[in-house]
Amino acid sequence: KEAWYRLLKNGVSNYHLRYIIERVKSLRSHAGEKLLEQWVTNDDLIYIIKHVPFLRRRAWQKLLENEPSKDDLLKIIIYVPSLRKEAGQKLLEKELTQDDLSYIIKYVPFLKYEAEKQIEKTKLLQAIQTKKNKVLDKILKLGKPASSSDTDQKKQGS
Repeated sequence: KEAWYRLLKNGVSNYHLRYIIERVKSLRSHAGEKLLEQWVTNDDLIYIIKHVPFLRRRAWQKLLENEPSKDDLLKIIIYVPSLRKEAGQKLLEKELTQDDLSYIIKYVPFLKYEAEKQIEKTKLLQAIQTKKNKVLDKILKLGKPASSSDTDQKKQGS
């Protein structure tokens, strides 16, 4: 505890607070509180959410205010079971890859249906885009002006 008070007196960095949160169980809540009082990154908030259940809800609200990235939400889904549903729903609002959706299917079973629907929608949109590109290519080929040799041959044929 003496070292803790010395750290507080001299100023403690977010890095050191995260280290304490992860490794010093008896100071975890104090370090989490102190970290929340400072300027925090999303990674700092995820550390608190993951390791300090007492501050989890407060840190989660702050993370939501900071507009979490897909990676931030995936970390929450993987490491914090009590927030999986909320993080999964937030994640579904973003533009997702097949891997992102696979994480949702694996770790958030009650969002499996929505994730599978998005996978199917993505596949359908890709198929439509491929078909559209093929049709456009055909149209462009049909609409090309005749080359000068084709024009010469037509004139000779007349």
